[in-house]
Amino acid sequence: MLKNVEGYNITKMLKYRQSVKVRPFLSAKTRCMSDHVKPTLRDENPDHVIIHVGTNSLVSDQTATQICHEIINLAASIRDQNIRVSISGIVSRNDDEELSDKAMLANEYLSNISQNTGFKFISHDNIRPQYHLTSRGLHLNQKGSSVLSSNFKRFIETLY
Repeated sequence: MLKNVEGYNITKMLKYRQSVKVRPFLSAKTRCMSDHVKPTLRDENPDHVIIHVGTNSLVSDQTATQICHEIINLAASIRDQNIRVSISGIVSRNDDEELSDKAMLANEYLSNISQNTGFKFISHDNIRPQYHLTSRGLHLNQKGSSVLSSNFKRFIETLY
């Protein structure tokens, strides 16, 4: 999902030019991210992390609730290191109706759980599968990447 989302471009769009770095981990499932994120947290020492995970986990046997709990646990493990954490919603898919429904349900859970746990939730309801995904219905096209970047930009500006 983050393949064409570049931190440099988001930084350029920001009013106060906060430094934004994007670290994609292609094909990683949510449960793997606790391992993948360690070098970034150690080497970059971020003030704030936005977690954008879950799309690859939709194809697993896990329920939407189980995926959400993995995301919340990841967020909590980062917050335990005195880093602010926000959770980015799962972008809808257009390749499988069942997976699309699972993503929608997961986002509902994430939004509700985020409010109860103190994490901020970033919705991507403005990303429309028919306009913003590639022909396979899974990955963002150029317009979709632009919308996702704009969503992150708007959210980051609310923090400052």
